[in-house]
Amino acid sequence: MTEPPTPGSTPMMMPNNGNAGNMVFMTNPDELLHEFEQTLRGWESDKQGQYRRRSERIMNENGIAQVIPIIKSVVNRNTVMSNYTDRNVWAILDGEVDTLIQTLMMGRVTFQINGDPQAVRSSIVTQGQNLSIGAAQRAYQEGDKRFWKGNVIEFNYGTSGDQQPQKKGLLGGLSPNSWKK
Repeated sequence: MTEPPTPGSTPMMMPNNGNAGNMVFMTNPDELLHEFEQTLRGWESDKQGQYRRRSERIMNENGIAQVIPIIKSVVNRNTVMSNYTDRNVWAILDGEVDTLIQTLMMGRVTFQINGDPQAVRSSIVTQGQNLSIGAAQRAYQEGDKRFWKGNVIEFNYGTSGDQQPQKKGLLGGLSPNSWKK
């Protein structure tokens, strides 16, 4: 079997390249999702990012194709940049875990889970939930969004040649009041 593709193989995913800002890179959960997906396939990466076979695959490709989108429904940039209350965070996580458990239970035969099925299903749910908790907690009370609002500098280029950097919120340029110039 050939090695899986490495994360960051596309230019937009690489840190600090000319095409991607730090905000895009730092809010992108694709590498975490990629690692989780490779874990389900039985691969693990070393410190240099090279993959090696850790064990037999945990489930077949059909199972992986069913599990990953459930995790992606929470672990994504939209979640990270949202504004959730404590109640929102736990409602989202409860819904995701319920869906994941139901999917794993209904597919326990067709997913060809290797090893003790109950222990493997529990491990998949735990790993998926750990990824999701991290993403959802970043959205708690505008966590990441508030951080970026305070750290994004926009340059306004006026007709008078004024090129003063102005610190604004992340979406400060989208305010209708700013359109009246």
